[in-house]
Order: sequence, then C-alpha cells, then structure tokens
Amino acid sequence: MSANTLTQIAKRYLLYLQLERRLEVNTLNARWYDLERYLSFLYKNNIKSFGDITSKNIDLFISSLKFYQKYDRKTEYSSSTINRYISTIRSFHFYLFDNNIVEKDVSEKIHRPKSINKLPSVLNVEEINEIIDSIELNRPIDYRDKAIILIMYSSGLRISEVVNIKLTDLNVNESFISVIGKGNKQRIIPVANKTMNFIKSYIENFRIKFLKKTNSRGYLFLNNRGTQISRVSIWKIIKKHTLVLHNDNITPHVFRHSFATHLIEGGADLRAVQMMLGHSDISTTQIYTHLDTTYLKDVYTTYHPRG
Repeated sequence: MSANTLTQIAKRYLLYLQLERRLEVNTLNARWYDLERYLSFLYKNNIKSFGDITSKNIDLFISSLKFYQKYDRKTEYSSSTINRYISTIRSFHFYLFDNNIVEKDVSEKIHRPKSINKLPSVLNVEEINEIIDSIELNRPIDYRDKAIILIMYSSGLRISEVVNIKLTDLNVNESFISVIGKGNKQRIIPVANKTMNFIKSYIENFRIKFLKKTNSRGYLFLNNRGTQISRVSIWKIIKKHTLVLHNDNITPHVFRHSFATHLIEGGADLRAVQMMLGHSDISTTQIYTHLDTTYLKDVYTTYHPRG
C-alpha cells in the first residue's frame, strides 16, 4: 500500500463523513488537518499500510504532539487539542476496521490525557463599550466592522454564523435574527434594538458601497470585492479593533462568551441562554454559571466588610 493509497483511503473516509455523517465543513476541515499530520507521521516512520500500524505507533504519534513548532519556538498543545486528535484517530481506525481495510482496531486502548476545564475568557461591560466606542466612523468599512462586533456581542453568534448572515435572515422590525448553527439547526435570536438600528443604517447607507459587479448573494457583510466576508477577515477585524485594550488574546469567540456571561450575571434563565447559544446539551451552557460564581465572589471580596 503506497503513500498515495493511504491518502486515498483517508479521503474516502472524509467523503463518508460528509455524505453519511453529514458533518459541517469546518469539522471536516479539522478532521482532515488532523489526519494529514497523522499520515505524515506514518510516512516518516516508513509505515506503508494501515495494517502495519500498532497501538505503540499511535502512542508515539500522540507523544509527538506534546510540543509543536510555531514561529521558531516550541509551544505546548493543550489536553483538549490532543484529545481532538485522539478522537479523530479513533474514529478513523474504527472506519478502517468496519470497512474490512484492517483486521483489528488498534486505537481502542489509546490513553487520553485528562482535560483541564479552563473557563473561557470574557470581557466586562466596560471593556466591550471601550472597544465599540473606539471605532471611528469615517468610512463605510468602519460601519461594517462596528456592525459585526455589535451583532457578535449582542446575539452571541459564532464566527461561522456571522459570515453566513443574509439580509433575509434579519427581522428588522421585530429585532430578531435567524441563523443556522451546528448540525444545520436553525435558531431565532433577539438582537438589541440599538444594534439592529445600527445594522439597519449600515444596510441602507453603507452596504451598497461594497457592492460590485460580482453577485453578493444577499450576504449581510461583504468584503471589498463585493462578495461574502471570510472568517479570516473577521479575525483581522477583531484584532484591529481590540488593540485599544492592549490584549492580544481576544478572539471572535470571546464576544460570544461575554454575551452569555453577561446574560447569566443579569439573571437570565440558563435554558434561555442555551437556546440563544444553540447548545444541544445544557451542560455546555453551565460553564457560564461557574463564571458567574467567580464574578459574585469578586463582588463579595470587593464590597463585603469581611471580604
């Protein structure tokens, strides 16, 4: 079995995930990224057939993930990232076994590192306001950028949901937005009135400045070519407009975490927050109750005479 054959089988597996399991594009890309690295490891160790792989080979691959090279320095992978690789490998090897490509599944007993449940990073209300207020509205692109940040914080959207918003997804009069989230599940989310008014102004006065001869396909946020804005562009927008806080660790997801945390702090029902975030399991949403407890402890320590 040649290196090309190994890759062909891996691509067949991805096709199975796409057609049979109906995984999202982002998930498929992540699986392919993991598999490419795994296959590269196999090639370098002169393994030319999936049938030649042993559990020891997989353990060695997992060990090689402990550190990876980035920008000329070694950086440690988190336990959650390593567990993602392990999930990918286990799923792939089960596919190989289930389709009679190998005689046994050698991935069954892979040791998983313990996950450390780190609380997500959040911004406080003052920091959110500082970012929003710092955006000077001189050009159409400034209005677009501010509208993006406003709706991410106002409705807790994922970056993939933001890039896919279409004009038809907005109910301007009722201040609601319809989005398709993970698992192609639709959900309806309220939008703050001030945010919706700003977006309405962006649509009526500034979105037209981005329209070119190319077909915008009705997307709300466009790039300078008049087409759908990309995830990379939104990352750059976030980096640009959060410099005011002198914090290099603010990602698009931080606005989603801040949205949920501030709702919980304000007394919102956990089920309602779960619905707005699009979490299939409420245990995923419960992490924000831990954040709220941290917030309450800070308030207690600051203001109680015995704190």
